[in-house]
Amino acid sequence: MVGVDAVGMSTVHEVITARHCDMKVFGLSLITNECITNYDVEAEANHEEVLDVGKMRQDLLREYISRLVNEFSKV
Repeated sequence: MVGVDAVGMSTVHEVITARHCDMKVFGLSLITNECITNYDVEAEANHEEVLDVGKMRQDLLREYISRLVNEFSKV
């Protein structure tokens, strides 16, 4: 409806604050669940789903971030 694929909960505020402190910023988010915008369906937002997906992806993210840090250290 507004032309976006994903929405972060707090990333923008954190980046603005970090930049205000003159910090360099790299943003990375894990999308864990679908936003429910149709109030005519019985599906509900579920925090357990967020935790479960985070746990399922933790090894993959650990490896990915390790590689990113390694590459960043070369710059």
